[in-house]
Amino acid sequence: MKNFNFLIILVSMLFISAPAFSQTPEPTPRFQSRMGGARNPNNIAENNIKISLGLDQGAINLGAEYESRSGANGLSGYFLLATEKITTGKPQIMTFGGGMPIYFYDNKTNSLFITPGLGLNMIKVGNTTEMTFGPQIKLGTGYRLSPNLRLGLEHFIITNALNEKAGGSQHFTNFLISFTL
Repeated sequence: MKNFNFLIILVSMLFISAPAFSQTPEPTPRFQSRMGGARNPNNIAENNIKISLGLDQGAINLGAEYESRSGANGLSGYFLLATEKITTGKPQIMTFGGGMPIYFYDNKTNSLFITPGLGLNMIKVGNTTEMTFGPQIKLGTGYRLSPNLRLGLEHFIITNALNEKAGGSQHFTNFLISFTL
């Protein structure tokens, strides 16, 4: 319960402090391409589709996310399906929700972000499916291969705030493929 309270406080502080990260963007010279020169996260406006794939205790995790970003902040909606692995005690989980990505660093090749959010989770416990709701957070990094393609890693934590029958939190580490629209 102590870790859960800490997570709630952390997510709340990130939402409250998000306007501090959004600054007035500096004008970008016309001759600078999307790949050229230093990239201030506040100068970037893009829409991304992210596909995530991971393995967790022998179970497969598949997900998709749409992210609309203007400057260092944005909005996103996501879906994740984690399959069940009975031998390791890994439950089947389906989660979807929304978040607010905050990019701390983004240059012409690398990026670093955190996405606090809220989500609805359906967790299979035994023969029943329990519905939960709670804060969620993603921590990730990306490497830009081309102006429209980025590869990366993401650690995704979902929490359960309302249901005692399902576990308190679940962690996923996924490989990301991001396409810029």
